[in-house]
Formats: sequence, C-alpha cells, structure tokens
Amino acid sequence: MINDPKGYYKILGVKNSVSMNDIKKAFRQKAHELHPDKNKERDTTREFQFLSEAYAILIDSDTRATYDSQSITTEKSSESKDPIKCSACDKATAQPRYVMFYEVKSFILVTTRNITQGIFCSDCAESKVIKPTIITWLLGWWGFPFGPIYTLQALGINLIGGKKPRKINADILSYQAWYFARQGKFDIANSLANDALSYSTTKIQKKTLNTFKNDILKFNGGKELKKLKAKWKMVSRAFLIQSILILIAAVILLVTIAITSYKAEERRKQTQEKQAREAWIDSEIERVYKINHPIKPLPINGKVFKKIKSKLTPAPFQIITKGREHHFIKMVDSKTKKIVLAVFVRAGEKIKIDLPIGNYKMKYAMGYTWYGEKNRFGKDTIYSQSDKNMIFKIEGNQVLGHTVELFLRANGNLKTKKISSQDF
Repeated sequence: MINDPKGYYKILGVKNSVSMNDIKKAFRQKAHELHPDKNKERDTTREFQFLSEAYAILIDSDTRATYDSQSITTEKSSESKDPIKCSACDKATAQPRYVMFYEVKSFILVTTRNITQGIFCSDCAESKVIKPTIITWLLGWWGFPFGPIYTLQALGINLIGGKKPRKINADILSYQAWYFARQGKFDIANSLANDALSYSTTKIQKKTLNTFKNDILKFNGGKELKKLKAKWKMVSRAFLIQSILILIAAVILLVTIAITSYKAEERRKQTQEKQAREAWIDSEIERVYKINHPIKPLPINGKVFKKIKSKLTPAPFQIITKGREHHFIKMVDSKTKKIVLAVFVRAGEKIKIDLPIGNYKMKYAMGYTWYGEKNRFGKDTIYSQSDKNMIFKIEGNQVLGHTVELFLRANGNLKTKKISSQDF
C-alpha cells in the first residue's frame, strides 16, 4: 500500500522511518538545493513551497503520525489489495503498530529531544528503540534544568515499548484485519480485530469491529478461530536490554553512593581524630605551660613596673579601658628606644600618671590571666602599638599631655596595629 500519500517523504528524499533530526537535516539540504541562486534556469518556487509544506507536517510527531495513517483509510476505500508494511524493513506484517521512540541529548544549558516514529513490525521496533535509549542514557542527563526530567520521561516511554497513539493504531489494525479477511485468513483477521478493539477510542469504531468479527465467524462457518501468537510482549528483548541498562545504572548509583558515603564517613572519622589529637596537644601544651609558667596574682590598677626619672617638665597622661581585657602598657622614647614607662591597667579601669615631655611610641599587651612581667598574659597575649608617635610638650603657658581610650570607638583618633612579642 502507499506509505507516502502526498509525496512528503519523497520531496525530502528520506524514508518514512527516519527520525525527527534526519528530517531537519534533509530539509536544510533540500532547501539549499532549491535556492534561486542555484537554479537560475528554472523556477523552483512551487517545489520550495511544497518542501516547506512537507516539513511543517513531518517535523511535528502528531501531525506526522496522522499523515502516516492517511493512506490507510484512503486505500481501504479504494479496495486496495496491499497490506500495511513495516516502515523499516518494508515487509508486510500481521501485527503492525505505529510507535514513537524518544531520544534526549543535553549540553549543560540546552536539552534537545529527537523522535523516531513509524509503522513497525515487532522485530524492527525492538531494534529501533535501542539506539535512542542508549543515547539518552549517555547524553540525556547533563542539561539544566530539563535534562533529567526529559531523560526519565524518554526512558520510561521507551521501556514500555514506545508511545503508541490509540486512534492511529486502531485504524492501522482495522485496515490490516480487513486486508487479511479479504485474503480468507480469518484467524489472523479476528486476532487483529481484537487488537484494534484494545486501541479503539470511539463507540462507533468498537461497534464496527464487533460487527466485523461476527461476519468473520459466519464466513468461517462458525468454527472456532485460532489466536495469533502475540509478538508485542511487555517482556521483549528490547525490554530486557533496557531493564539491564537500568539495573546497571542502579548498581553503579548504589555503588557510587556507598563509596561516597564510606569516604565521607572516613573523612569525618579522620577529622574527628585530628581534632581530638589537636585538642589533646593543646591541652598538654596548656598543662605544661601552666606548670612552667604559674599564674601570678593580678597587679593592682596603676602598678608601675618601670619609670625613668627625669628633670624634664612632667606632662599629664591618662589611660582609660573598657571590656574584660587587662592592659600592660609601655611608653618608648622614639629617639633612644628606651622604655620610659611600664604600667598595668586593669580591665574597665583608668589611671592618671605623669610623663616627662617628649616624643613616645605607645606599646601594649592585652589578656585575661597574668603570668608576670616576663610572660605577660601567656601564650594568648595580644600585642599592639600606636601607628603614630605621641608628643608631650609645652605650648605657651600650658603643658600638653594625652588621654588614651583603649577600646573601639567611632571616629577615634588613635590607630593601632598588631606586633609580635619580640617587638614588644
């Protein structure tokens, strides 16, 4: 029978079993061939319009399926003697089906879907489904966000034997039943009519098929009709191959999860062991440090550890602290680098003391537990110094000193930087 009633496949130069991507490629090539620049001696306008018409119908899976089934009603009404043939092997088949197989490819942000469709015998359908399924398994997952969604849809449809449009398959099987009845092969015709009934969607078609079955029984003399061996089984070779692929993927996924979980657990254990070792080392360091550096009583606020006597005019120096840190402060002569003053200020307290006029750099140590003048606040001591020198001077009849607030304050005029214990 005619498989290309209007010649759409012929104008594109493809078989009626090709995929959607093959139709796209064929259209581009044919459109290039029919371009006016390449055909100056003849008018190709009508051919190009027909080519565009064919492409518009065949590029859509639903309109293509409808087109593929047009020849069935046309040929049946004209009393054709030709059976429906498989689109792939071009052989007549007693149990044809119109089937669509889906293929998905992803490229990070782009996901494309390709459809292979046509009227197939069961053997060709099993062969046709393998390639799109494998391509989908390998290339379908990697697109965001639709890759995984389309891949699961395609694999699910392919696993159950592809998408089989009900109305079109009912028409195909009805035609094939009619054909074999004309050949006197009533067993085959009756089985095909039963298959058509399973796909039928309208009451009229179901009534027609039941009447057709009764007529076959009469023509067969009322004898019992044999059933055809079902070719389209759920558990087919293609189903088994796809199931094996799913099983392999599931095993790989489970093994990957198990390995990942094992490695994560090992990393967690190693991290815990490392933290435990570090905590033990820190505790040992602390214990040994405390043995070798016993805690000393906290000095009184304003205790002077060192102060150089000078005949120079004294200038006022006030230190104000806040917070929980104690401060051990040194004032260093910027020229001689000698310590002029070393004094202790308790947390949240303030002191007033005199300094001889001069140019000084202020350094201080902060902490909580006092280990003596040599070790200050132990290994956790924080050392800092003022960025700029502090000048104590006489200006006119006034002696100008400084007030230092050792806590964070908006728009404060004292900037400091951290230094090492050696620089202190």
